[in-house]
Amino acid sequence: MLRFKKGFTLTEIIISMVILSLVVAGMASVFVAGKRYVLHSRERVAAMEVAKCYFSELHTQVRADEWGDNCVSAGSTTDCPGPINNFDPEFKVTEVDGLQQVTLTIKWEEE
Repeated sequence: MLRFKKGFTLTEIIISMVILSLVVAGMASVFVAGKRYVLHSRERVAAMEVAKCYFSELHTQVRADEWGDNCVSAGSTTDCPGPINNFDPEFKVTEVDGLQQVTLTIKWEEE
Protein backbone atom coordinates (compact mmCIF):
# COMPACT_ATOMS: atom_id res chain seq x y z
CA MET A 1 0.00 0.00 0.00
CA LEU A 2 1.32 3.43 -0.99
CA ARG A 3 1.43 6.13 1.59
CA PHE A 4 0.85 9.74 0.47
CA LYS A 5 2.98 12.47 1.98
CA LYS A 6 1.06 15.23 3.67
CA GLY A 7 2.02 18.87 3.10
CA PHE A 8 1.78 21.73 0.66
CA THR A 9 3.02 21.73 -2.88
CA LEU A 10 5.35 24.40 -4.20
CA THR A 11 2.53 25.86 -6.30
CA GLU A 12 0.28 26.27 -3.26
CA ILE A 13 3.04 28.00 -1.32
CA ILE A 14 3.80 30.42 -4.17
CA ILE A 15 0.11 31.29 -4.62
CA SER A 16 -0.33 31.89 -0.89
CA MET A 17 2.78 34.12 -0.83
CA VAL A 18 1.42 36.20 -3.73
CA ILE A 19 -1.93 36.62 -1.99
CA LEU A 20 -0.23 37.52 1.29
CA SER A 21 2.02 40.10 -0.41
CA LEU A 22 -1.01 41.74 -2.07
CA VAL A 23 -2.79 42.02 1.28
CA VAL A 24 0.30 43.49 2.98
CA ALA A 25 0.82 45.99 0.15
CA GLY A 26 -2.80 47.11 0.41
CA MET A 27 -2.53 47.58 4.16
CA ALA A 28 0.71 49.55 3.77
CA SER A 29 -0.93 51.97 1.34
CA VAL A 30 -3.77 52.52 3.82
CA PHE A 31 -1.27 53.41 6.55
CA VAL A 32 0.62 55.81 4.27
CA ALA A 33 -2.61 57.56 3.26
CA GLY A 34 -3.65 57.78 6.92
CA LYS A 35 -0.35 59.37 7.90
CA ARG A 36 -0.69 61.92 5.09
CA TYR A 37 -4.22 62.77 6.26
CA VAL A 38 -3.08 63.23 9.87
CA LEU A 39 -0.26 65.58 8.85
CA HIS A 40 -2.63 67.63 6.69
CA SER A 41 -5.13 67.84 9.56
CA ARG A 42 -2.45 69.08 11.95
CA GLU A 43 -1.51 71.85 9.53
CA ARG A 44 -5.15 72.86 9.12
CA VAL A 45 -5.61 73.06 12.90
CA ALA A 46 -2.48 75.20 13.23
CA ALA A 47 -3.72 77.48 10.43
CA MET A 48 -7.06 77.85 12.20
CA GLU A 49 -5.25 78.88 15.39
CA VAL A 50 -3.33 81.54 13.45
CA ALA A 51 -6.61 82.77 11.93
CA LYS A 52 -8.24 82.82 15.37
CA CYS A 53 -5.42 85.02 16.65
CA TYR A 54 -5.82 87.48 13.78
CA PHE A 55 -9.60 87.64 14.15
CA SER A 56 -9.17 88.28 17.86
CA GLU A 57 -6.91 91.22 17.03
CA LEU A 58 -9.40 92.43 14.43
CA HIS A 59 -12.23 92.21 16.95
CA THR A 60 -10.30 94.45 19.34
CA GLN A 61 -9.64 97.03 16.64
CA VAL A 62 -13.23 97.05 15.37
CA ARG A 63 -14.46 97.70 18.90
CA ALA A 64 -11.99 100.59 19.15
CA ASP A 65 -13.07 101.81 15.68
CA GLU A 66 -9.48 102.13 14.50
CA TRP A 67 -8.96 99.53 11.83
CA GLY A 68 -7.36 100.29 8.52
CA ASP A 69 -7.49 98.83 5.04
CA ASN A 70 -5.35 95.86 5.97
CA CYS A 71 -7.29 95.10 9.18
CA VAL A 72 -4.33 96.05 11.31
CA SER A 73 -4.15 99.79 11.78
CA ALA A 74 -0.92 101.64 11.20
CA GLY A 75 1.35 101.60 14.20
CA SER A 76 -0.57 98.89 16.03
CA THR A 77 1.20 95.80 17.18
CA THR A 78 -0.15 92.31 17.19
CA ASP A 79 0.90 89.20 19.04
CA CYS A 80 -0.14 87.08 16.08
CA PRO A 81 2.57 85.37 14.12
CA GLY A 82 3.26 86.63 10.64
CA PRO A 83 4.64 84.38 7.93
CA ILE A 84 5.78 81.71 10.37
CA ASN A 85 5.80 77.95 10.02
CA ASN A 86 4.85 78.38 6.36
CA PHE A 87 1.63 80.22 7.30
CA ASP A 88 1.02 83.42 5.37
CA PRO A 89 -2.08 85.41 6.42
CA GLU A 90 -3.79 87.61 3.85
CA PHE A 91 -6.65 90.04 4.53
CA LYS A 92 -9.24 91.34 2.11
CA VAL A 93 -11.70 94.05 3.17
CA THR A 94 -14.74 94.82 1.04
CA GLU A 95 -17.78 96.94 1.71
CA VAL A 96 -21.12 95.18 1.45
CA ASP A 97 -24.31 97.19 2.05
CA GLY A 98 -22.45 99.77 4.12
CA LEU A 99 -20.72 97.13 6.24
CA GLN A 100 -17.11 96.00 6.14
CA GLN A 101 -16.68 92.36 5.15
CA VAL A 102 -13.33 90.85 6.10
CA THR A 103 -11.93 87.77 4.43
CA LEU A 104 -8.88 86.20 6.03
CA THR A 105 -6.99 83.62 4.02
CA ILE A 106 -4.21 81.58 5.59
CA LYS A 107 -1.90 80.03 3.02
CA TRP A 108 0.75 77.43 3.73
CA GLU A 109 3.01 75.00 1.95
CA GLU A 110 2.27 71.31 2.32
CA GLU A 111 5.18 69.21 3.49
